[in-house]
Amino acid sequence: MAPTRLDHSENVQFPGTWTPDGRTVLWAEGTTLASLDIKAISVGGEPAARPILATRFSEYNPELSPDGRWLAYVSNETGRDEVYVRAFPDLGGKRVISRTGGNSPAWSLDGRKLLYLSPPSKPGESMWQLMELDVTLDSAFTATLARPLFEPMFAPDLVRTYDLTRNADRFIFLRIRHPPATSAPREIHVVQNWTEELKRLVPAN
Repeated sequence: MAPTRLDHSENVQFPGTWTPDGRTVLWAEGTTLASLDIKAISVGGEPAARPILATRFSEYNPELSPDGRWLAYVSNETGRDEVYVRAFPDLGGKRVISRTGGNSPAWSLDGRKLLYLSPPSKPGESMWQLMELDVTLDSAFTATLARPLFEPMFAPDLVRTYDLTRNADRFIFLRIRHPPATSAPREIHVVQNWTEELKRLVPAN
């Protein structure tokens, strides 16, 4: 089957998450990377996309919980990227999940854990940490304090680049490996009077 474009916006778009029934998809979209909003469209329904979160800040990385009742996403409304959770689809009960910056939220398939990437804690460090917290998805959202799991050794992106297995005991990461640069000379040699040197090496006779 040939792929079908769901929305024909001229803005930049980043895929996000499906509702559990597979009827609606959420994504991030904006005129620039600094002005992203979260939108949704129903597959086979109304052809027009509708805004889910559209503010003067940037919101992206939408991820719905397995039961479809809670939306995790990233917003820079505090001046830096943090992970938030809201009820879906009414968007009430906003909770900030990360406290020192956060990105790329992901739910475990059983809905008991929420993960995200946390930036380096010290200036000059480059390692992001994968954080985990236990959550309860009920009429109200409750969560424990986040705890670090390990350093996956890569920075996040506008699209989540990791996933976890059904039991949340293994992780899969997308690592972009740049091809090695071609070997360059480590020394520069300067030859003076090179024509005389050429005559010495290649005599005329």
